[in-house]
Amino acid sequence: MAGESIPKTISGAGSIGRYFTVVSLVPSTVFVAYVVVLLRTGAWSSAEVQFTTAVDGLDLADLAVFSVAALLFALVVHPLGFALIQMYEGYWGTSRPFALLSTLLTRRHRLLATAIRNQQWAHELAVRDAKVDRDTLGTRDVRHLLLAGEAKRLHDSYPHLLRDVMPTRLGNVLRRYERLAGAMYALDAVVATPRVLQVAAVRDVDYVQNQRIQLELALRTSFLSLVASGVTVALMWRHGPWLLLALVPYLFSYIAYRGAVVVAHEYGTALAVAIELNRFALYERLRLSLPDDLEEERHQNVQLTAALRLDNDEMESRLHEKLHPVLEYIHPPPPSTVLLSPSPTAPTDPGWRPESGGASQSKPPTS
Repeated sequence: MAGESIPKTISGAGSIGRYFTVVSLVPSTVFVAYVVVLLRTGAWSSAEVQFTTAVDGLDLADLAVFSVAALLFALVVHPLGFALIQMYEGYWGTSRPFALLSTLLTRRHRLLATAIRNQQWAHELAVRDAKVDRDTLGTRDVRHLLLAGEAKRLHDSYPHLLRDVMPTRLGNVLRRYERLAGAMYALDAVVATPRVLQVAAVRDVDYVQNQRIQLELALRTSFLSLVASGVTVALMWRHGPWLLLALVPYLFSYIAYRGAVVVAHEYGTALAVAIELNRFALYERLRLSLPDDLEEERHQNVQLTAALRLDNDEMESRLHEKLHPVLEYIHPPPPSTVLLSPSPTAPTDPGWRPESGGASQSKPPTS
């Protein structure tokens, strides 16, 4: 979803400022502070690490330089948010090393998804075959029931089709919602979501926006923590036990990433809800006739999705092919015209008032 250009919806200068502060400035400030402390320990230039003196001697000038450096770093990394999500999803390009890595990880996740699905079916079958002549299930049956539910929960982190499996956990969760959100109405989430969010209720947009901010914050924290771990290795590799310090930011990176996977479920759910509750507003904004039932809606949305899709696949055929059924537009009636003419007698319209020169005019009705 994020990997296929479903954009953020940030409205207003206040929202943009909040988004930048939470997603970029806060994690960037922590990262810069960590690196500055490492450099001030003398790990790079001396034979001894001195953490006790790392913060000694800091004055207002140092803090000002540190603040400016953190702000500049946040400004530099802020535009990379979308690319960062794509990287964590598993969109790694077509170079041979990354293609090989992507293939191996995708195959691993396909095997895991298949094994989890088989476990779910096995436990459900065991419960179904249990004796039903007693009021309560036995310990073994309860175990099968619990394990079936847990296997289903784990399998819900994968797309429902194996061909859509991605090389990472985050990629699989987001791909699942890319395929399922709007599918009941034959709406492609990647195509429909940017347009739906333009006409959606403010409350629904805020719901999507809040989940998106949490997702990006978790991924930005994970990435910068991973970089901080690498910086720690580079500075501490000559100092023996101090090298273990690199495990601290690495642990933060792992926890933040797993948190992002959890938030991705909420983000995908928010997008699905936004499509479900605001799709009729989209039809009206596009001047389309409102369908009478689900079958008619699905039939219309197949053509709508083809018309709105912004990609290169079969573009020429879509431009020249006649769509069946044709999308029918419902335009609003033209505004009514009020004729102005002098009247010999004052009309009974309470909105009437005498005009200069003795002419009178009926006040147009107001809605």
